[in-house]
Amino acid sequence: MRNDDLAALVYENMLLSRVSSSGYRPHRKDILLDRSAAALLARLEAQPDMTVAELSDALGLDISTVHRQLAAAMRQGYIAKRPAPSSSAKVHSATDKGLELLHREIEARKNTVDDITHDWEDSELAEFVRLMRKFNEGVEEMRGHPWPR
Repeated sequence: MRNDDLAALVYENMLLSRVSSSGYRPHRKDILLDRSAAALLARLEAQPDMTVAELSDALGLDISTVHRQLAAAMRQGYIAKRPAPSSSAKVHSATDKGLELLHREIEARKNTVDDITHDWEDSELAEFVRLMRKFNEGVEEMRGHPWPR
């Protein structure tokens, strides 16, 4: 039974990942940020002034990928770079423009999830959140990188 449930969880998570990373966009014109920009901005809102190495470690991405994503976000004015106060490294922070867009994006995604779960009982939604958080915290613990909440 557990093996069947684990297989079902892996499959459903695959479907959820596919939809949550790209599936909203074709149906919602109010989805404004791509997944990488949203993740960078969310992390920098929770933990400002991070270096490329810190972001790479926190996001589980190689440094070249983070550089590329940061460059795109900086070109759009979502993220700013400045010298770190205590080292020669540069630190990155979300700009007011980036945070405003992130909050609009979160609201748009929240509306989409509300559309999907409109017929759920409040207790079902709360249980789904509890279990998703527990799952995510398990992943974070395994990776050794908790996400600030």
